Amino acid sequence: MKQHIKRLGKDSVIYGLGDALKRLVTFLLLPVYTRYLTPTDYGRLEILMITSSILFTIGSQGMNSAFARSYAFSKSESQRSLLIRTSHYYLIFSACIIFGLLHLFSKPLSTVLFNQDNSSLSTLVRILAFTSLFQIVSIIPFSLYRVKSQPLKYIRVSLIGFFLQAILNVIFVAVLKIGVKGVLLGNAASAFVVVILNIFSIRNITFFTFSFPKLKDLLMFGLPLIPAGIFSWLMHFSDKYLLQRFTSAHEVGLYSVGSRFSNILSLLIIVPFMMSWSAYAFQIAASDHAKQTFKTVATYLLFILCSLGLCLIVFTPVVIKLMANDQFWDAHKVVLPLVYAGIVYGMLCIFNLGIHIAKKTHYFLYVMCFGAFFNIMFNILFIPKYGMIGAGFISFATNLVITFITYQISQKLYYVPYEKGRFLKIALVFIIASGSSRVFEMPNMYLDILFRTVLMISFFLSLYLAKFFDKREIDLIKRTCYGLIQQKGIYNKIKFGYERIRIRS
Repeated sequence: MKQHIKRLGKDSVIYGLGDALKRLVTFLLLPVYTRYLTPTDYGRLEILMITSSILFTIGSQGMNSAFARSYAFSKSESQRSLLIRTSHYYLIFSACIIFGLLHLFSKPLSTVLFNQDNSSLSTLVRILAFTSLFQIVSIIPFSLYRVKSQPLKYIRVSLIGFFLQAILNVIFVAVLKIGVKGVLLGNAASAFVVVILNIFSIRNITFFTFSFPKLKDLLMFGLPLIPAGIFSWLMHFSDKYLLQRFTSAHEVGLYSVGSRFSNILSLLIIVPFMMSWSAYAFQIAASDHAKQTFKTVATYLLFILCSLGLCLIVFTPVVIKLMANDQFWDAHKVVLPLVYAGIVYGMLCIFNLGIHIAKKTHYFLYVMCFGAFFNIMFNILFIPKYGMIGAGFISFATNLVITFITYQISQKLYYVPYEKGRFLKIALVFIIASGSSRVFEMPNMYLDILFRTVLMISFFLSLYLAKFFDKREIDLIKRTCYGLIQQKGIYNKIKFGYERIRIRS
């Protein structure tokens, strides 16, 4: 069990670094965007970004999960090679169709998105089409790095894309001052370079062979995930479309900045965990201590999510004031409900385990369909009155409901004895600490920072007093902290932390 958990943790850290750097470009460039873009511009950019995410969901056709599962159950290297080529060529073909449709219907699509008939907005949609094409073509190469346990290849390509995108966005937005168009051009150019690097990396297996039976097997597993993915997208992103309709693009911009901070939880923890988890979950399920491993992983995941989530809730107001124009300061108000929503969604990655193992993926369709309608219905009711705050709390309520439903279904299909007592302890301490950060605010910035720091320390101390940690975990924490203190310099401390992960793997 320990070997699985430690290997999962190690790969999550490595994949997380590459994927987080790639996805955190928008967050790291917030000072640039908030200086050279208005909240209205930023709101339009966010609408385009979430449109890109639904295009990726449809274009990927569930191939990420289908490929990982089929690769794990392939018995020979020749079968795996055929699987790689079949899925890769099929996605290239699919991406070209999506690209063509977006170009053909760019003008009506831009009118639907922005309620305006504007040629410049349709140009933005066409640029977005290029980015979607390149992202879909890169699905199989990135999936291959994960299933073959090649995290260094993954992070190398991701880092190149990250730095190129960051540089181009700064040039286009800050130097050439071409606004939202500049951001999209930077994204498209960096995605194209990543495609070239990925194709070069897998060049030895890209000669043409194709298997329709393999494709049928992949699509039978993956296609049922598309409607679920669409409903999931509606559940998590329709609020921004509704905000634009019932309020303004300005409020969408504020809401989007706040969600950038809450999304750090997803970028640093949830996404890298899911990337590693998809490759390991089926392998762990076949082991002798599978349920014990799943139980322990769930507890640790909740602890990590709550720890980082509290940090985001506590320190975001200070960070926004330091990095953004004062017209964006109110964005911090939505961070608390969106972090709550993110934590609950992160636990969904564990609680849906039984559905995956039993191969009852059609349940995702029902759950996400209900979640989408629940979210849209209550957002229509609450956004006109409460604006972005209402949207934030409806996101939390939606995630809570669908996670509870998924948990109940999954437990019936594959029961895991989760540590509910430890769940309750950390949830109560987290809610009290995060609520305190909103109730008590110091007028002096330095006192405010000190108060928030003490609040973070109190969170961990309270967990200790509540006996959340067992003796073995306390001993491990003490040894790790002592070792970090003994290391001199940031580099040596990071190296020590990595070595601890590597040795335990």
